[in-house]
Amino acid sequence: MKSLGIIAQKGGAGKTTLGIHLAVRAGLDGLKVLIVDMDPQASATAWWQRREQVLPALIQADGKSLSSVLAKAKIEGYQLLVIDTAPHSSFDAISCARLADKILIPTRPAVLDLDAIGTTTELVTDVGVSAQVVLNASPPATRFGETKIVTEARQALST
Repeated sequence: MKSLGIIAQKGGAGKTTLGIHLAVRAGLDGLKVLIVDMDPQASATAWWQRREQVLPALIQADGKSLSSVLAKAKIEGYQLLVIDTAPHSSFDAISCARLADKILIPTRPAVLDLDAIGTTTELVTDVGVSAQVVLNASPPATRFGETKIVTEARQALST
């Protein structure tokens, strides 16, 4: 079983949207997927309750219960867990970072959003987990290539 944590200390980065899209895609590819909704706003849960389909499965959890949720999911044969965390919840984010196989850090390609990922990158660096930044909600490329804001965001992230 693999687990993918989605962490961003800034709200509005697109954690839930990214997580549910990845979970649905993995399910369509034949994986048994569980979304773990750790956000008290429960947006992933609200989305799941509106769906006509029951897959991917979903469970709500917090940092204290995450370890047992992962253990139970492994026993139940899940192949992928997508863990959606809340912004500004350091304990849950740290728990997720410690237990997940990989972390995605979504950010929008705007200066204020890029400035805000520093605390999240420090958190995953301190824990020592593999992480990647995902440019989310980016304007689409034109026939001439990616937009200036995306190019500048990529350059800022590479330094």
